[in-house]
Amino acid sequence: PANGTPKVMDLILAGSDLVSVDSTACRIMKIDPNEVEYLRTASKAGLGSMNPKVVGEVKVSDVATEFARANPQRYYTMGMLPLLKRKHLKNIAYNYFWIPGRFVVKLIRNSWYAGEGKKNAMNVLGTSGYSEQWK
Repeated sequence: PANGTPKVMDLILAGSDLVSVDSTACRIMKIDPNEVEYLRTASKAGLGSMNPKVVGEVKVSDVATEFARANPQRYYTMGMLPLLKRKHLKNIAYNYFWIPGRFVVKLIRNSWYAGEGKKNAMNVLGTSGYSEQWK
């Protein structure tokens, strides 16, 4: 993950319909896919189904577990997009806020990974049984 603590689930999600795959991932994380804007938009546009047929040995309900909820406004500057639609603010917002904002987001992410993320990833690799395949 870009931030947070990884969870080992011992699952593989695959499919040709990316909306279905992401919807299934949401259900595994006990998140209603209808609460995820890009999934609703993609589904309404006919790019995939939010009600996939899940095949395999494991039921989603058997592996569903709570995950920490992300606060996208905290980590991304996408919340500024409505501001950029206003023509008189477009150049000001883009030049003075959007570009530096993207730099700050990358700086925060890289700092998080160097301090916390790498430690979490190494801990998962060391304790999950998957460390051999990453050598």
